[in-house]
Amino acid sequence: MQTTNLIMKKSLITQAMDLAKAHEAFNTQYVIGGRKALYEMIANIMRFTAAVNASTERDALISSIRRELQNQYNIKTQANSSTTAILVKYITRADRKTTHVYARAIDTAIASNIKADNFAEFAETEGGIEHIRAIGVDADMKEKAEAIINERFALAEEYLLAREEIPFEVLDSSLNRMDSECRYEYLMCINTGKQLHVVMKVPADLAFEQRATKLIGDFAFKDWDKDSKAGRKFIEAANIKRAEKRGVQMERERANSEAERTKQLAST
Repeated sequence: MQTTNLIMKKSLITQAMDLAKAHEAFNTQYVIGGRKALYEMIANIMRFTAAVNASTERDALISSIRRELQNQYNIKTQANSSTTAILVKYITRADRKTTHVYARAIDTAIASNIKADNFAEFAETEGGIEHIRAIGVDADMKEKAEAIINERFALAEEYLLAREEIPFEVLDSSLNRMDSECRYEYLMCINTGKQLHVVMKVPADLAFEQRATKLIGDFAFKDWDKDSKAGRKFIEAANIKRAEKRGVQMERERANSEAERTKQLAST
């Protein structure tokens, strides 16, 4: 019985060793080899992309490829698709995700000044093309977030200037105006529940002004898509009111000028 068990044990160990060797061969031939073949293919697409971008006929070529994808393969390309994505789609006929992964890897390599001959090494170092795509997506999201922050700040500045024409409240100021580079003056108030009591003027400070403007932008335009539209409408209304005031002022100046001229004519 012990002999039989020993033979079975050795047999199972032998099978396990054989499977391990088979797996190693598979991994070398198909996984590693396949990955290297994929990187070489993408490197070739990268070379072709560089050639197309360097061509004086690039726009005509891309338009022709778009038409062929549509007419011959019923594949539509988006209006904002990059040259790289269109070429990848044309060469591979891959689905949207695969096209995006390949194109992102190529564009990232180009942006990193990587030559096509070194693409495979670059992809391995970066953890594969999927990881390169993820890094690119994160960078895009960060760039878009920063762009919105800047837009929100700029809109807050316009909104505050518009409030001069349509203020929440107008106060008779008994406090001396401060000479500074700041655009605004700041009042510290206490909310009594029914009224705001002005207790002090805050010393002018540019850093404080920028910080306050950012806070106002973050608060007033938190829901950017919705709130920014409302903010721009308000700014437009303030601009109309400002233009009307200028028109009234110009009309008043014209009337005064006409009256002065009439007076001079009467005295001659």
